[in-house]
Amino acid sequence: MNRLLIFSIFFTFVAFPPSSFAQTSPTAYITWRANNFYPAGFTGKALPTPGTRILVAAEIVKNGKLFDSSTSLFSWSVDGRLALTGVGKKEYSFTATKNDNNSHFVQVSVKMGVDIAVDSLTIPLTIPQAVIEAPFPFGRVPENTKGSAQAIPYFFNVTSFSDLLFSWRVNSFEKNAGTNNQLAFETGSPQLASDKLLEIVSYIQTAKGAYELATSRAQLTIIK
Repeated sequence: MNRLLIFSIFFTFVAFPPSSFAQTSPTAYITWRANNFYPAGFTGKALPTPGTRILVAAEIVKNGKLFDSSTSLFSWSVDGRLALTGVGKKEYSFTATKNDNNSHFVQVSVKMGVDIAVDSLTIPLTIPQAVIEAPFPFGRVPENTKGSAQAIPYFFNVTSFSDLLFSWRVNSFEKNAGTNNQLAFETGSPQLASDKLLEIVSYIQTAKGAYELATSRAQLTIIK
């Protein structure tokens, strides 16, 4: 055999062993989304609360490309219990429930001929939240000021803002529930030190459906 040919074959097997020509094993990736309410400008990850509908989806990557899994067998499980099995079932949805772990463990197994790809993740649960926004640096507001605050709801199991009711308490004064999340107030010119502290409490609750409630507190100091 020609020495050059022998060298070429030897170099090929050393530099590029047979395993390097084999296709890579497929990999599964799960993503998820919580279908609940949050402000339009919220850029974080919306967390589910008990009662939230959660959508999970799986994609398969093989040889660096998305793999057509329409004929693959998907098996979904939630918290160790089989939830769905079917060909092409790359998506699954379920309702979050309160549990001891405050989370749900989701796993998917995808069978593609002789190949199997598995992925899993933990989805944390939270509770509905209320945040008070008051545009006063360091919580200080001047005397004789007309101020305002607004209550921002997060992660309620409603479809729109109008499904929520807002009520307020400023020190001992209460404002009845309504659909307006804005609070208007005047500081006046209090003389007693105890009157120079404003404790603002916001209550947000669902107007219909399952009852959900969140509260938030903010303190303002009236200064000269």
